[in-house]
Amino acid sequence: GILNRWRVGSTTTYFAAWRRVAIASRAFAAARARVVPYVRALSKRPAQRTAADLQMLYGFLVEKDARFRRMPRYEAIEVCRKMRAEEYDAGETIASAGEDDGKVYVCVYGAASEWAPQPEPEPGL
Repeated sequence: GILNRWRVGSTTTYFAAWRRVAIASRAFAAARARVVPYVRALSKRPAQRTAADLQMLYGFLVEKDARFRRMPRYEAIEVCRKMRAEEYDAGETIASAGEDDGKVYVCVYGAASEWAPQPEPEPGL
């Protein structure tokens, strides 16, 4: 168990550490539960998605990404019809600078970082 890693400290220290782990675990489970409906809808083939699936995905997209709030609703719904779920491992590179795979990525669960190279300074500046 997790408590075996700590060899020194009081029972209070053990309890406090275990409490932090338990709270983090509950938060993790709650976050995972929130995305289940989206993953379920995205696991369907585009033609099998219901109007309710599309509406739910649309609501998610416009909440998460301003690009979808600016486009006409019918276009965003079409994106919802065609989009799919992709899972990536921690530390995995999804796309590299200069690479154009024609995809738009929206993080449904977890976290992602964007790393871009610094532009070269123009000569004489």
